[in-house]
Amino acid sequence: MSQRCDAPFALLVVDLDGFKQINDTHGHAAGDACLQHFTLMTQMQLRPGDLLARTGGDEFCVVLPGTTLREGAMIARRILVACQEDAAGCVGADIPIAASVGVAQWTQEIGACSERLLAAADHALYSAKNDGKNRYAVYDPAPLVVPELVREPAPLRQTA
Repeated sequence: MSQRCDAPFALLVVDLDGFKQINDTHGHAAGDACLQHFTLMTQMQLRPGDLLARTGGDEFCVVLPGTTLREGAMIARRILVACQEDAAGCVGADIPIAASVGVAQWTQEIGACSERLLAAADHALYSAKNDGKNRYAVYDPAPLVVPELVREPAPLRQTA
């Protein structure tokens, strides 16, 4: 649809930080409760028409139709703020939830290959993880500017 109409859409890839430790420390029932709680918190930050899907153990994707990269980053931020505010209110047996988010936008260059968009969002996710977790990062498709190599002119051949 986006390719036909040249309409933007963004993809968020979300990974819960420290989820294995939650399962190992508090048990799988607590881990399941955290997943359900995260899902509810996230859905409250989304708009009608946005799609949240669990893609693996503690991994989620959010498809944001009609959304630019900037707008996708704003939604990622809202999700993280909701998690941070919820974690700040945790007491007793409550388990705080933190997440890292990668944000990418579909472009004509990505085309119909969904794996490319997913790889771009995943690249941004790993950037967020490497920068300290509990944050989001945006995939910047701008090509790296590499100065051209200056070639030495070929030596002149002398003939005898």
